[in-house]
Amino acid sequence: MEDLLADFQEGDLLLMQFGHNDANQEKEERYVTPAQFQDKLLEGFIRPVRARGGRPVLVTPLAMRVFDEQGICPPSFQEYREAMMALGAAEDVPVIDLGRMSADFNTRIGAEACKSLYLWVPAGIWPDRPEGSTDDAHIQYTGAHIYAGLVAKELRSLGFLCDRRTV
Repeated sequence: MEDLLADFQEGDLLLMQFGHNDANQEKEERYVTPAQFQDKLLEGFIRPVRARGGRPVLVTPLAMRVFDEQGICPPSFQEYREAMMALGAAEDVPVIDLGRMSADFNTRIGAEACKSLYLWVPAGIWPDRPEGSTDDAHIQYTGAHIYAGLVAKELRSLGFLCDRRTV
């Protein structure tokens, strides 16, 4: 964070998207409770960014590629998502609910189509995954492009981005 803050300029945006690694109790070096999560975001990111004249924006955790029996993909890491939204409301920090937006998008296109967004790749395609991959947590380029577009749309609606046609 210190490296980031060293170059931070007044008016810069800092988008913060945490939750995936914070919620993993098996990785003790990363795990934090939802209450600790709020404090970590506030003291470690929001306050230091504001002290430098920056504008913090919270982004809820991306939905994992998980579907229920009805074909619904719910937002993932619900406790962390709710903690982030509560912190945003309490500290007047904009929150982009990528968890909800990505879950809704995944539900619309369905579980099978979602494989092209997440790291579902057959053996022999990627050198770093020679055995292939069926990863429902991490995304590949197509997913990154789509989900970044959802975030950009929300940034525009919050007044942080201009429409290129009006610049």
